[in-house]
Amino acid sequence: MVDIATVSVVSSAGLAALTIAANVFTGERQRKHESDLDFERRVWDKKSEALFVVIETCEELIEAPDPEGESDQWLAFGLSRLLDALTANRAAVDAFASSTCRNELTSLIKAMNGGGVKEGLGRRWDRLWDRLREVDIRTDYERWKSVWEQREKAESEVLDGFAPDMQVLRGQAERLLEAARESVRRPKD
Repeated sequence: MVDIATVSVVSSAGLAALTIAANVFTGERQRKHESDLDFERRVWDKKSEALFVVIETCEELIEAPDPEGESDQWLAFGLSRLLDALTANRAAVDAFASSTCRNELTSLIKAMNGGGVKEGLGRRWDRLWDRLREVDIRTDYERWKSVWEQREKAESEVLDGFAPDMQVLRGQAERLLEAARESVRRPKD
């Protein structure tokens, strides 16, 4: 025959064991959640800074004009600067953004490269232009001429193979824009 006292003790022990197991499980989940929140607090500045640059760059790309013959050079330099901004923030996006955002960034960079957008050329042209303004043509003509020739070379290089499909780039920029906005709001997946 089953003793009521024994059943009471066994059921109390079983309930205590289940309570302990539930507390351990809940505690682990709470510690994981707190760890995730702590990580988000520590990386927020770097993450948000990179994603805000990506968002701004995508908005500029979406608003960029279509190529129009002779004015293509300015578009090519502008797109080069936008590509530079995207690649400069790639490591932070890889580290802190969602997989969708990372994939969209990679796709956009590949599409820009595939359309003949040259990485670094916009920044190089800007530096050469600044150096050209620093050199006094009257006192250092040879140096001025050298910088001028480098600038002209950059201007011819920027159009070599330049044929971006702006409709495709805008579509990819819109997808990246949405993914970056979502990544700002949510922790990395």
